[in-house]
Amino acid sequence: KASLIFSIFRKYNTRVKCVLGTQYANGWVTKQVVRYATSVPDCIGVGFYFGNKGVVVSSLDEGIALCAQDLLNMGKRLILHKMMAGDIPIIAYEAGQHVLIRDNKQLTTDINRSQKMEELYDKMFEVWKENSNELMCLYESMSLPSKYGAWGIQEHEDDVENPKYKAVQRWIGQQ
Repeated sequence: KASLIFSIFRKYNTRVKCVLGTQYANGWVTKQVVRYATSVPDCIGVGFYFGNKGVVVSSLDEGIALCAQDLLNMGKRLILHKMMAGDIPIIAYEAGQHVLIRDNKQLTTDINRSQKMEELYDKMFEVWKENSNELMCLYESMSLPSKYGAWGIQEHEDDVENPKYKAVQRWIGQQ
């Protein structure tokens, strides 16, 4: 079905990019997506998230350390995806932190508001630039922390001191 949809969009609109999604945690999936695609996509889309990956942490420092370790692994996974994709560029259809401490909304919020989160976002952008430097869409621009996570780059429109927001603004300024 993807090749049919690709052909329709390519026939009428050259600005539309045809993207095949894959599972970021498993490079083998990317290999299979590329291998069995009946039409070559313009790019492969991944969710480029770093975080605690469901590991329960009990302190801000422990949460930040897990995020930092995950960022190191993300670079390795991105290299693997690029190898599996061949000449097809890798884009991030969503990117950012994925910190969720179940039953501890306050710790999730504290980790996201930490100044160290700004450094983690800087590192995320660095890893992306070194290993792909294609389109990256960040998730999500603005939202309040909840029991489901603290996804927003900002919590409200005046939240210009948010560590994630400051890192994003620097990244935009470098492009």
